[in-house]
Order: sequence, then structure tokens, then C-alpha cells
Amino acid sequence: MKIVLIVYAISWLILLGAYFSNRLSKKGKSSFDDKEPWYLYATMIVLAPLAAILTPYFLYEIYRDKKNEKKHTAEREAKERIEKERKADASAAFLSASLSDADYAAVGRRLHKLVSEKKYNAFLDCLDKVKLPNGAKLIVEECNEDTGDIGDTSTLLIKLPNGDTDKNIFSHLVVEQSAMGAWQAYLLHELWHVLPLFWHANYDARDYIFSTEDVNSISTFTEDERERNAIIALISDFNFTPEVREGNGNYFVSSCFWSNFGGLIREYIELTFDGNKVVDMFQFDSKTEYEYNCGILF
Repeated sequence: MKIVLIVYAISWLILLGAYFSNRLSKKGKSSFDDKEPWYLYATMIVLAPLAAILTPYFLYEIYRDKKNEKKHTAEREAKERIEKERKADASAAFLSASLSDADYAAVGRRLHKLVSEKKYNAFLDCLDKVKLPNGAKLIVEECNEDTGDIGDTSTLLIKLPNGDTDKNIFSHLVVEQSAMGAWQAYLLHELWHVLPLFWHANYDARDYIFSTEDVNSISTFTEDERERNAIIALISDFNFTPEVREGNGNYFVSSCFWSNFGGLIREYIELTFDGNKVVDMFQFDSKTEYEYNCGILF
């Protein structure tokens, strides 16, 4: 009660001080003859007790906000620590995993050629380790330029026999638990970067490079042929060979792509299987082999 009375008195003093200081001119001369909205100050003084009543509430809100902020900070730091540990574990597992040899480049190149030709219904014709449930279809919902938003992506969907669609394609796809199965699942998972993109979504556009012969096909926004040729010459000597490794029951995929807003990047993905279903894909590393930014803003 004593604290409330003190706050009450201080509130009045502050409001009275504000009133009289405002009644003085900037040069310190009295301006009491000026017409001022006296009723405004009177109202403030009359309502001063509200400050004493509401002070405990505001103090509680401040305390709660600080407590929530500490909680969220602790949760974020814990999440970041867990993710960092998982990346370290996956990186170590990748290095010790056995390398599987296959013509991954040919499969990736065929799939992306189908994308460029918009032969979406033929995707699974070149992905022989991926199957659909009976009656289901793998379809592409192309980006919508009339969305009213600043960009849009194309989406892979599973169309079920009852007509429903599901974006979570891997909850339906049957994938062979093998190095090639992991590679083909990876290609599908990353395919949205290659499918049509609208406006700001083009920041995420990628040209996957599976071998040196793919370098000449990368898209660049420069109209200067000399600059384009210089870029191609600079990155041509890198090793683009995709890698798929198996270890600890998981598969690890490493592949290169070109981005006009990042350059030449090699990413590393850990795939987790549960039977014939891919239940998780986790990017545990990403290395920029050649940094580049076209400087264009959409």
C-alpha cells in the first residue's frame, strides 16, 4: 500500500511538473497569458491515480516479457546447439562412409532435361528406384504469376486416387533403400529449384552441374558474352562429380549447383530411411567453391 501511495504521489508531481514546464516560454519567460487547453492538463492530473493502479500491471508485463525472451533465447540456443552437433556428426559419418559408384550424372541430367521440356508425367520413367502407390500420380503444380504475391514456386504433388493432393510426396513414394535410391530421392527433393519459378522465387533458381559438360549450360543474367565465358572458364576446373555414400544405416549425397546469387556451391545432404520410405533429408554442409553474385534485384 505504501508503494502504491508513493507511485500515486510521484505521478501527480510528474504531471504537474509537465504542466508548469509547458507553460514557460523557451526563453524562460512566463506565458500564462497564452491560451492553453487547461482542461487537458486538468484531465491528466485527475487521471493520475490510474498510473498508480496500472503500475503493477505494467511491471508484471515487463517481467513476463523478459522471462519469455530468456526462455525463447534458451530454446533457440539449445536448438542451434543440437543442429550444430548433428551437422558435426553427419560430416564425420560422411567422411567415414563407403563411396558407391554409379552413373548418377546421367540420371540427374535426364531428369532435368524432362523439366526443361515440361514432360512432367515422365519423371518416374527415369527414376527406376522410386515407385508410386497404386492409383497415385506424381504431378507438378506450376508457379502462379497471378498469385498477387512477390513470387511463387512450382510444387511437386502426389495426386491420390480420391483426387486429393499432398505436398509431402515422400510420405507416399516408395524408394529403394540403396545408393541410387537415395540419389533419386535427393533429385526429387531438390527439383523445385529447377522447375519454373516466378519473380522473387528466382533467387532460389539453380543449375545443377553433374560433370564438366554441364558447365556450358548454366544460365547467367549477364548480357556480356565475355563475362559469361570468363565465369565458365573460372569454374570449369572444379570437380563436379556427385557422390553418394552409405554409412551407419544412412545415405549421404553431395552434389554441385550454380546459383547467380551465390556462385558454385557443393551441398551435402543426409538421407534417413525407414524401410522403403525416406523420412528425413538434412543438409549438414554447404561449401561455396566459387563465390558470385550477379547483383540483380528482383
